[in-house]
Amino acid sequence: MANRGTQRMAAHKAVEEAVYRHVTRIRDAAVRMLGANPDDEAVHDFRVGMRRLRTVLRASRNLYGKKRVDKLSKRLAEFGKATNALRDAEVLLETLQQIELSVHMRAQTAAWLDRRGPRDERLRRIAMVYVRGSQLVGDLRRVERLIRRGPKTKLSFADFAATELATAQRRVEKRLPVARDDMEAMHRLRIQFKQLRYTAAMLAGFAREAGQSESRKQTRFAAIANDAAELQRVLGLLHDIDVAATAVRRARSLDPEDKTELTGSLAHHQRRIAREVLRRLEELAPTTLGR
Repeated sequence: MANRGTQRMAAHKAVEEAVYRHVTRIRDAAVRMLGANPDDEAVHDFRVGMRRLRTVLRASRNLYGKKRVDKLSKRLAEFGKATNALRDAEVLLETLQQIELSVHMRAQTAAWLDRRGPRDERLRRIAMVYVRGSQLVGDLRRVERLIRRGPKTKLSFADFAATELATAQRRVEKRLPVARDDMEAMHRLRIQFKQLRYTAAMLAGFAREAGQSESRKQTRFAAIANDAAELQRVLGLLHDIDVAATAVRRARSLDPEDKTELTGSLAHHQRRIAREVLRRLEELAPTTLGR
């Protein structure tokens, strides 16, 4: 494949290689998650692998059939949901470390997080049971069988890339402009930038696998992926603050006055990040959105 240019490459060949690569990485991450001494990055790698696999599958609906692909993608999404609580626990700690707090509040927060330890460990065990179950093995095999059957429709990579990138760009464009204080709109925009990022990164990877004859196209895809990743990251900070604020409001062991101080600090931090989001949107390269 390295001797082919992407113009001559069939889209389904690129999809095949990406699917098998992501499935392998997911299986590897799952093994690491279930080991006696799981590393800290295993859950993250598992979640990223699932998102990337679902992005490739979503993009291949016209190749392998919308009904079959959507059914598989929906099943795979359940694993993301099963590990959401683990990520939320990590986000809570990271977010609270970033905000300004009084010495008293910092001590109260540390004590509260320590009390949450057993709860977070229970969530980890529940997630591990889900990953250890037979559904993961079965669903990954179903994905592989779908790919082995071959595409129902064949497209050139050039047509495939143009369609998928334009679709992802339009979805971001639909969410703009966004108001600084509209956190729900910011959240929806984050999801669309995430899809644009993964789509562009997927296309860059396909082009890279095809060899250097399309290096200019690969560079364009990579640049869009990098821009989208940065917006996703900053918008993600806003979402992380929402997750942390929800956890604080629900905390039964926090004093009401401490809750008020903590949620106020989170709100102040969120307003600052929202201003940063708007600045970055203004500076976003027009080509990132296909303008």
